[in-house]
Amino acid sequence: MVIWITGLTASGKTTLGKQLENNLRLLGKQNILRLDGDELRKRRNFRNSHSIEDRWFNLNLIVEIVLEESINYEIIIVSTVSHISNMRIHARKQITNFHEIYLSCDPDICEKRDFKNLYIRAKKNDLFKNEVFPGVTEPYQESKQPELILKTDTETVDQSLNVLISYCLSKLEKK
Repeated sequence: MVIWITGLTASGKTTLGKQLENNLRLLGKQNILRLDGDELRKRRNFRNSHSIEDRWFNLNLIVEIVLEESINYEIIIVSTVSHISNMRIHARKQITNFHEIYLSCDPDICEKRDFKNLYIRAKKNDLFKNEVFPGVTEPYQESKQPELILKTDTETVDQSLNVLISYCLSKLEKK
């Protein structure tokens, strides 16, 4: 099972990904791999730019890792912006048992949560050449039918997490 958590920067992807992993482990699910976009960018082969080209490059690396690791892990949690709908379609086509979890969050709320000040930089046009910032310089392209939508701008972390855990457990029980 691949849980692909997507949404704007500061919508809660990392927070929910970590808490989902921790709670599933407490429930006896130990065979879990969590891949977070920020952590993956620190790896040797990943690109640090936020250009469309580099975002696609990194997405393909994430898909490659998921495909390689899916034989070793029952659950893989991916937290990544992947703001272009074709990115998620591309991942879905290659990854079996793919579950897209969209974190719907108003960009203004995300900006208030943004401890890295990325929204401020993007609004000041303080980006590197060819970089894009979803929610400021271009829109987040919502999917037509994600498996689950969590409204992280109106729900508490616990509310969103409980819905996400219930969803995951229901899918794991059907295996």
